[in-house]
Amino acid sequence: MPTKIFFALIFLIATTLTAAPRRRAASPDRCSAIVSPVNLSFAATGGHAFVAVTMSGGCAWSPVASDSWVTAAPASGGVSVDVAANAATTSRTALIHVRGAVVIVTQAANQLPNLLSNGGFDSNLDGWSNAFSGAGSVTWTAGTALITSMQTTPGYQLSQCVSVIGGKTYEAGTKTLIPSGQSAGVTNIGVYEYWVPSCPSLSAPYHGNRVQKGDSAIGAWFNNNVTWSTDFATKSVLVVIGAGGSMSPPFRAYFDDVFIREKP
Repeated sequence: MPTKIFFALIFLIATTLTAAPRRRAASPDRCSAIVSPVNLSFAATGGHAFVAVTMSGGCAWSPVASDSWVTAAPASGGVSVDVAANAATTSRTALIHVRGAVVIVTQAANQLPNLLSNGGFDSNLDGWSNAFSGAGSVTWTAGTALITSMQTTPGYQLSQCVSVIGGKTYEAGTKTLIPSGQSAGVTNIGVYEYWVPSCPSLSAPYHGNRVQKGDSAIGAWFNNNVTWSTDFATKSVLVVIGAGGSMSPPFRAYFDDVFIREKP
């Protein structure tokens, strides 16, 4: 290769390399978001909440929700959050993105309705019967039923009849508190199945029953629940709560939030 041509090529390559634009390293995002709270929990009925946002760096931002049942909109100092009612019998979770920060939104499942009337003893004992009880009494006390048994068996009981569907799975339960300062006893919740509507009298035979006893630590509320499947011929169920079993009565126990519902 002639010397002039060789040096001309070297000059051309050097010029091209010098003229090529240099790539700059990407500058880091100087904006960062802090959200509070980072977790939101909602009942199945939905609701509204506010999330405070602190943004450094003066950057513009807009919240983005991952699911349509969550509405997230900019508000003064943060994000306004609205959650729709959950019609499903399973809980659900969504995310709200605010620049690099994330808010986790959880919502409870939609519980099937309680078939009992006045299961929470909100203002009285309406809807309940003591027809099958032994010696004792029941009084309404601050939104609870206080059952006092004056004998060991069968104790004192409250009951209520509900209509059910045969061949379905149900759950029933109650919250119970056994006060201290008395001899040991037990509480129970029982369900008695009938193949006819309206739970006939005690003299009529029932066709199946489940009884769950509770004798947890004295002085603390505890849950006493039972789950079962009804016979295909069952049309009604008698739900019974009671206290007794003490060798030295009286024996007292508080009951609240009694329920029976079809299990999802």
